[in-house]
Amino acid sequence: MKHIHQAKGIKYIPKKYIIEKGAISAFHKAIIFEGEVNDNKDDDSTTSLYKLCTPATFTRYLKPGALETEIDNPYSDRLDGSSEWSYISEIKAGDTITVSGNISEVKIRNGSLGEMCIVKSTLN
Repeated sequence: MKHIHQAKGIKYIPKKYIIEKGAISAFHKAIIFEGEVNDNKDDDSTTSLYKLCTPATFTRYLKPGALETEIDNPYSDRLDGSSEWSYISEIKAGDTITVSGNISEVKIRNGSLGEMCIVKSTLN
């Protein structure tokens, strides 16, 4: 077991996702195009405007598996500070995506509430 301060380079176990139409539809209805999504399973004639593909924020739920090496993390809270994404093509229902990566940077900072450990992960 490594302490979180020495976690740089530890890899995540790859995790595979099969993108389901229902998940995309539910995401659209809840967040983006409420009431405007044609998710009729029998309708293949959907226009490109309403064609069901994922919005950019959909991929936030695609996380890698656990870390390959267990880490000792004494910090009680976790905050996702930001993300950068590159998209090569649309993500559509039926696509299979595997998410992997590693911890690419660990920084220790002192703030008004005490010590903070900032962990940066690079995902593929």
